[in-house]
Amino acid sequence: AQEFWQQLGFHISRMGSVDRLISVPCPTTFPEQHFTTFMALCHWHLWKRRNGVVFREEAATIRQTVRLIQADANLWERRLPKKDRAVADVWCQYLVSICN
Repeated sequence: AQEFWQQLGFHISRMGSVDRLISVPCPTTFPEQHFTTFMALCHWHLWKRRNGVVFREEAATIRQTVRLIQADANLWERRLPKKDRAVADVWCQYLVSICN
C-alpha cells in the first residue's frame, strides 16, 4: 500500500489510522476540487488489489492498478457536474504520467 501511495506521489506514513487516509493533503500540483472523490477511487482500487492478492493469489502490479483507476476516472467524469468534468481529465493525465 505504501508503494502504491508513493507511486501516486502521496507520502503517507504509518497507514494504521483511517483518519490519516481521509485527511491526506492534496498535492499542490493536483486540483483540490473533488480531491476526496479521487482519493475514494484510489482507496477502492487499492482495496480491490489487496483482496485479489490475498484471496485469489493475483499478482497485479501497481501499474495495472493505476491503469484501472484511470479507466474508472474516465467513467466517473460523467458523474461529476458538467462544470467540473475537466477535473477528471486532470486525474487521467496525472495517472497517465505515472504509467509512463
